[in-house]
Amino acid sequence: MKNKLREAGPLLGLSLILALAGSLLASKPLSDVVATSVVGPNLASACGEKLPIALSIPAGFSGPVEPAKSDVEAPNTEQLIRRWESANGSFEVRWPTDPQNRPSDAPMAPDDAVSLQTSGQAELAADGSASRLILLKVPGADLKCQAVQIRLTGKDLTTLENVAERFLAEPLTSSVPLVVGSENTDKVPAAAECSPPSGVPAPANQGSATVSGPASSAQAALTAFLEDKPTLLKRGYIALHLPDGSIAFGNRGVRSTGFVTVVHVVSGPTGWTVVRWDASGC
Repeated sequence: MKNKLREAGPLLGLSLILALAGSLLASKPLSDVVATSVVGPNLASACGEKLPIALSIPAGFSGPVEPAKSDVEAPNTEQLIRRWESANGSFEVRWPTDPQNRPSDAPMAPDDAVSLQTSGQAELAADGSASRLILLKVPGADLKCQAVQIRLTGKDLTTLENVAERFLAEPLTSSVPLVVGSENTDKVPAAAECSPPSGVPAPANQGSATVSGPASSAQAALTAFLEDKPTLLKRGYIALHLPDGSIAFGNRGVRSTGFVTVVHVVSGPTGWTVVRWDASGC
């Protein structure tokens, strides 16, 4: 299986992040989960005894916990059901999906990438809580088992969207480090601009002069900065060393040349600080 996530539909500006999420994941603490499944008493999962993909559970959730009896009775007693909980919500995984949520198209080839099948709109309950359905399509599985269902819940819409944003930026675990290489450069590069189809306006690059830090090292400053920027790539940066001793961390994403994200870090009397960042608007 290719270790990257490919988006299968629009997702409000997170397309590049989703295309890379299997290999470039966020720096927040994660629970890397590929452990023994949780199923109901004396029930066998129709698709397997553990999930076919390694999900990254957002920080703050603990588990998995044993599902309630009602969860394994309907609508499908053959589902693998796992749930993680926090003080403000829950993260539930089902495989196979509920029958009404199963993809109707042909199964993916074994060498395809995991893809985002759908990311539904938030559903609000009478008590103010909110939930959201996410389906990840898995390559190499038969039609019944080709999607993993994730339902996020939060005590309110803001809490839910915060968790959803973090998860969609880092849905799969990865061994790719924050920094993967080092080069020398004469100047801080600019992030590449988008190249949309003819007639489509190019979205503007994002970024600003900013101060974040100080931190004990350049990588620590980058890590702290990325924690507050969930739409930026989280791993796979190249440290670009400048003549003045500062470092520009560049991330190529899926590009062979140029960078889609650049974060400039400088050293001062109290430590390393981020002084500017630039990112492609794609």
